[in-house]
Amino acid sequence: MPHKVFDIELDDIQYDFTIYDNDLDKLTCEHQDDLVDNCLISLDQTFCHYGGTTLSITPFSSFCHRPPLISIRTFRINVTPRHFQRVPWHDIFSALPTIQCLHAMLDDTRLIQMIEVLAPHSQVVLAPQLKELSLKLYEDDVDDTTCLGRCVADVLEQRALTGMILDKLIGWGFYMLKPHLMKVRRVVEDVQGFEENDQ
Repeated sequence: MPHKVFDIELDDIQYDFTIYDNDLDKLTCEHQDDLVDNCLISLDQTFCHYGGTTLSITPFSSFCHRPPLISIRTFRINVTPRHFQRVPWHDIFSALPTIQCLHAMLDDTRLIQMIEVLAPHSQVVLAPQLKELSLKLYEDDVDDTTCLGRCVADVLEQRALTGMILDKLIGWGFYMLKPHLMKVRRVVEDVQGFEENDQ
C-alpha cells in the first residue's frame, strides 16, 4: 500500500484537505507545469474537499466512514486563529494510527490541546509510530510560551517511558525554558529550532 500524506487547512469560513502520495510532490504534473500535489487530477477524490459556510461537511467527517486510514504516514494540519470550531484531536489520531510524521501549525491553545492528547492514557498511546514532530506557533508575538514548552517536554517524556521515542522534534515561533529543553533532549535524539530561555 503506498504511503500517503494527509493535508488539512482550516480557516474562519473555509477549509480544504487532500490526500496524495508522498513522492508526488517531487514530480512534474503531466497536465501542466505545476507540481503534482497542486494538480487536482492527482488527488484522491474521496478525501479532496473544499468547503465554506454553505456546507455542513467538515474535514473530519470522512473519519467516521472508513477509519483507520492506515496508508497515511504524514499528517500536516494548519489551523488559523480565525477558525473557532473545536478540533477533534482524539478522533483524528485514532483514525490515523500509522502516522510517522506530524507537522502542525496552530495557535498556542490548540498546540497544547493537541500535545496533551498524545500523552499516554490508561496504557493507550495515540500515534504509536510517530517519529518526527514539527510544531509551529501561529502568533509570533506570544509573550509567554512556558506552558507550551512544559507540556511538550512532559508529554514526550511520558511517551518515551512507554517506548514511543521520537527521533526528531522541530519547533518554530516559541521558546522553552532550559529545564524543559533539557528534558526534551534526554528523550529526543534530534531537537531543532527551539529558542532557549534561562528564566
